[in-house]
This record gives sequence, structure tokens and C-alpha cells, in this order.
Amino acid sequence: MFRGIVLWLLNVFFVVICAESVPIRETSLGVLEGYYMKTRSGRLISAFTAIPYAVPPVGELRFMPPVPVQPWEGILNASKVAPICVQRNPYTRQKEIVGQEDCLYLNIYSPYIGNVSNIDSVTIFSILILFRKNINSLENPKVHAS
Repeated sequence: MFRGIVLWLLNVFFVVICAESVPIRETSLGVLEGYYMKTRSGRLISAFTAIPYAVPPVGELRFMPPVPVQPWEGILNASKVAPICVQRNPYTRQKEIVGQEDCLYLNIYSPYIGNVSNIDSVTIFSILILFRKNINSLENPKVHAS
């Protein structure tokens, strides 16, 4: 009975550890929380979108060189869609102007990078397999042979 409870707890622990999370990266400006997406060919990639790289060029900053953004506190949600810069809409026959002046954002896409916690979960998974094998070997009569 005790063995069954231990194995059940280990399985629950494994499921919690290996649950898919979001990519989180620490940068010189702060922590980014992105998202995973798949390419057309099905390859998993990490995406960090709408990352500000300069103070919005509005008001007194309009037509001035970009001012670097200040570091932020906490975690920046890098899974939003950033506004496009002011431009004519190339898809309409009218000379419609679309976009915003506040548009100095980066979108970064990289191969799947996972998190440090994902690497740790592989290690923990390996330890759980070894631990489970050791529990099974304790039940083996050859181990307890007199």
C-alpha cells in the first residue's frame, strides 16, 4: 500500500514538473515572458513580441533621436501584438493612413529554447526513473536473498 502511494505521488510530481510553461528570459532591461508557436513546417519556436526598445516618440520626443527605454520592474508580457508605425495602407485603393507613432517595438523569434526549469525537469525525471527502478529492485527476491 505504501509503495502504491509513493508511486502515485511520484507520478503526480512528474506531471506537475513537466507541465508546459511559457518561455521566460532575463535581459539587461528586465524579465520577458513570451510564448511558443509553431512554424508552417511544425517546428516549435520561442516568440517574444512587442518588446519596447525606445521611449515612444510622441510629444517633445517627436522627430528626435530615439531615447532608450528604462529597465522595467516585474515581468513584461512579451506576447502582445505591437502597433505598426504610421504608413499608408498598401492593401486599399484609398490613401488611408494606418498605424501609430508609438511603434518602437521588437519582435524576437528563436528556435525553441525552453526554460531553465525545463532542463531541471529532465534531470528530475531521470532521478524519478532511477528512484522508481530502485523501489522495484527492493521488491526483487534476488536482492533480499539470504
